[in-house]
Amino acid sequence: MGEERPLSEEIKERFPTIIGNVIKLAVAFIIINNVIPVIIPTKTQIFNLFNMNVTVGLVLNLLSFLVIIYYAYYILRDVKVLMDKSVSLLVRKFGIAEREVSLRRAGLDVIWIIALILIHAAVIPLVNTLITSPPWFSSALTLIFTGIALIFLYDCAKTLYTLVKIKISSLAEILAKIVERSEKKIEESKMQKST
Repeated sequence: MGEERPLSEEIKERFPTIIGNVIKLAVAFIIINNVIPVIIPTKTQIFNLFNMNVTVGLVLNLLSFLVIIYYAYYILRDVKVLMDKSVSLLVRKFGIAEREVSLRRAGLDVIWIIALILIHAAVIPLVNTLITSPPWFSSALTLIFTGIALIFLYDCAKTLYTLVKIKISSLAEILAKIVERSEKKIEESKMQKST
């Protein structure tokens, strides 16, 4: 693998691609769901397959599904890279080492999640009683707290996944060495018997 690129470079490269794919998806979706049904009614039967009427609407729904899968793959691929880099940057800002892959890092993520839950539980009632705010304000605060907690949850899950992967790899190496020693002993015993 090459050098790890900074978030700013990833944004410069991937953000236009994400926006382009979102626009393409929207245009395709509009054409499939709004333009084509005007030209060809959705109830029009195309053919009969195993006693099931295949209509234009069914084909358009299938086409919509395929278009969503196609563009969603490319959109989510780039969003994942940006999200990984953003989460790493944000987690570093909260004092958790960026490259550290350990139970300590996962534990710190859990501590931050618990702290966010407790702060949310304390702040929302205060905001509702002390400040005369519109109803959407507490919902917005809840969404913000939830978003930050989800970032830490994502980082925790990613860290635990990496730890499990490392442990499984080391276990596989140990098993391979045991099998290799056994194979050598079998070879040696065969050679001794043949002589």
